[in-house]
Amino acid sequence: ALRAIQEGSLDVNAPRFSHPRLGDGQTIAHMIVYEGNVALLEVLGRLGNVWNVENKQGDTLGHVAALRNNAQILGLLSSQVDVDLDCFNLAGLTPLCCAAQFNNLEAVQALIRARVKLNKQDKGGNTALHIAAMEGTTSVVESLLIAGAKPSE
Repeated sequence: ALRAIQEGSLDVNAPRFSHPRLGDGQTIAHMIVYEGNVALLEVLGRLGNVWNVENKQGDTLGHVAALRNNAQILGLLSSQVDVDLDCFNLAGLTPLCCAAQFNNLEAVQALIRARVKLNKQDKGGNTALHIAAMEGTTSVVESLLIAGAKPSE
């Protein structure tokens, strides 16, 4: 597969894979992030521009890493020049909102370190802090408040 990518005969950004949890329309990079393989993601990143790829649900690699509570991959993504960790998926959620929704504290803390916008609202007008409070995830609420999230926004 790596040789095909190098030769250009395999489009790494084509949403051609299916995953039982993520659904249809996944790219190779999404599958790698879901499995948590940092080394393979780094190799893939050197071979092609995969950092901002979206699946059919509009999820970026940041959304999947947040869902999987993978701080290491979020750190790798935040070190890339053009990666937007504040972007929305088709459900209107940012990676931080996804992490807050699933009580993924390590991902929340990695996104805080990456300096994402803590008070960015989803399409329903909720911030990650609101979502964490609704889910009853006190450790995420505390981390967001300490980092400067505003309850009133």
